[in-house]
Amino acid sequence: MHAATHLPAPPAAAPVTPRVGGSVGRGPGRVRERAGGWRRELVLFVSAYLIYQAARVSIRGDATDALENARHVLDAQQRLGLGVEKAVQDALLGTPWLAMLDWVYLGAQTVVLIAGVVFVYRTSPRVYRMLRTTLLTTWVVALPVSAWFPTAPPRLANLGFVDAVSTDTPIRLAAGSTTMLFNPYSAVPSLHVGFAVALGIAVFAGAHTLPLRLAGLAWGPLVALAVLATGNHFVFDIAAGLILTALGFGYAHWREARGSRRWLRPPGSLRRAGNARSARRCRT
Repeated sequence: MHAATHLPAPPAAAPVTPRVGGSVGRGPGRVRERAGGWRRELVLFVSAYLIYQAARVSIRGDATDALENARHVLDAQQRLGLGVEKAVQDALLGTPWLAMLDWVYLGAQTVVLIAGVVFVYRTSPRVYRMLRTTLLTTWVVALPVSAWFPTAPPRLANLGFVDAVSTDTPIRLAAGSTTMLFNPYSAVPSLHVGFAVALGIAVFAGAHTLPLRLAGLAWGPLVALAVLATGNHFVFDIAAGLILTALGFGYAHWREARGSRRWLRPPGSLRRAGNARSARRCRT
């Protein structure tokens, strides 16, 4: 009788972890994916901003029409009891508060907007997608409004307003080098306030600490006060900016909901495989 020969058992195969989206955890693939993501978003925002500014400058309206429209806006507000811009500015002239609001106005569409978008991108992908679509859509819908209704800001409308930013800071808003890059007659709509409210809501939704959430809620009203006190917008401009930003948010919400429903459906290849299995069971 031959002794039974015991062969060594083959080594167990290492478990295979499925890869979702091309990367797992914090490995190199995940790092490359995130890096590619922020670069793509940066190119998107810079390209959209340059196109928006070029279009905004190209649709610059006639100065006479812009001044007349500013007077129409102020007259309509006064009839409605909303002509508060001059009272707000007069109350703050010569105070440190107005000097602070000058810098709030200058930073709202530059430093703070960029920092806020980056913060939301890093804290909440879903909120970031909503914010990004809101901002880009609002840029698109604001252009025809500015072209159809060119309006001078209060500081340029010869209505007794002080150009507070040009007086209290080194930035000269009415200088030729500035007006070459920006449309001085696009006070309607006020995207300063519309974007500040959108950013504030996004920061509130994405932040994890109470101080940041409160800062997000306060940012929109603070920018609204700044644009009035510095003589850069009427109340009407603010209302128009908020309405257009709400339209942008509505589109962003619809797009996000539509994308969520798409993710709930199985991919096309899996649907086809499931249909094939069902057909084989029917034949048997």
